[in-house]
Amino acid sequence: MGIPVVDGDPVGRAVPQIDMTTFHLGGQSISPLALVNEDKISAVIRTDDPYDMERVARAVSSELGAVAAIACYPMQGKDMKRLIIRDTTTLVEKIGATIREAAASGADVAQAIIDEYDGYLLGRGAVTVMDSETKGGFDFARVEVEGELPIQIGVQNENMVAYRGDKLLAVVPD
Repeated sequence: MGIPVVDGDPVGRAVPQIDMTTFHLGGQSISPLALVNEDKISAVIRTDDPYDMERVARAVSSELGAVAAIACYPMQGKDMKRLIIRDTTTLVEKIGATIREAAASGADVAQAIIDEYDGYLLGRGAVTVMDSETKGGFDFARVEVEGELPIQIGVQNENMVAYRGDKLLAVVPD
């Protein structure tokens, strides 16, 4: 469409808090932060403390229905180039294509992802327990997968840890 897009982001994955970025680690100011919900209710927050920003933005987002788009960390292009994790948009597009192609050909989608992106299989099965709650603007969950290799997954806005019994299998950013 001819619209310039930054092929990268400040994290490389989902994160539970907005200060967990390379922008924060690089000393970039998070302020001002603007957020808007689907009803076009918006707010602008200004503070130099990223932890205060997280706390206040999360409270405002919660009041807006717990779903809001945000824009923060305004910066010059040279700072973006210095702090960005490059090629993440391209990577996500490639992963999507791998999933679509494997599914269309009847191949094992999980195995296709493992083979293409040097992944590893924690286990296969069915979700038998999904306990979740929203508290303080965070989504917390406990998920149990029963099957050949049972797994318990802890979530705070993203999959954070995976266990099999007492054995830790994976932790973000694995």
